[in-house]
Amino acid sequence: MDLELSVGPQGIALADGTKTTARGGRTGCLVVTELHGRYFEQMRAGRMYSSANQAAQAVSVALATAYTGLLLYNPLGSNKILVPNVMNFAPSIAEVALSVIGLLAGFSATGGVTAQTAKLTVQSNQIGNTAVGVGIPLSQATITTPTLLASMAPAATTSTGFQTAAPYDFGGVFGILPGGFVGIYALTAVTGLGFMCWEEVDLPL
Repeated sequence: MDLELSVGPQGIALADGTKTTARGGRTGCLVVTELHGRYFEQMRAGRMYSSANQAAQAVSVALATAYTGLLLYNPLGSNKILVPNVMNFAPSIAEVALSVIGLLAGFSATGGVTAQTAKLTVQSNQIGNTAVGVGIPLSQATITTPTLLASMAPAATTSTGFQTAAPYDFGGVFGILPGGFVGIYALTAVTGLGFMCWEEVDLPL
């Protein structure tokens, strides 16, 4: 089906309800503008959730299966895929050695988290909405063998040398199937506050 576009700027102000031709670019593209923020529609639909450490938390070193930090688990039978979007880890104390902050992941068909030792509170991204979704955020857990999924930022060794703790946006490139998890990774011992935000999408995709 061909889509008819009008190339070039349209220098008129149209009234509400007016029917008009979509605007095209000179290379055949459809020109659109952003109406709301990137995740507004999913937030508005009530599909986005977040969680954060409420106190400074030590992150377990490397790929330890006795995990501490901030981890998101998609339980068996959830019938959802969890899509981690925005994540962040901010060191709260000077570290004893240079480290790398990243994301670890794992999966097991029988459940990648075998012990949910300490759960964190889930917050709907509609502040005031009490829905909690299916994702389980944990600050302590026993996990099946994880692997490093992605690196995010370095951590410095002095309080004056901390890297800017800007949120890291994965943009939907990863999805957690039921039985899988992702968590904050640290190459060496670090302590701080983690945050993650995710979308819950019905299966099958």
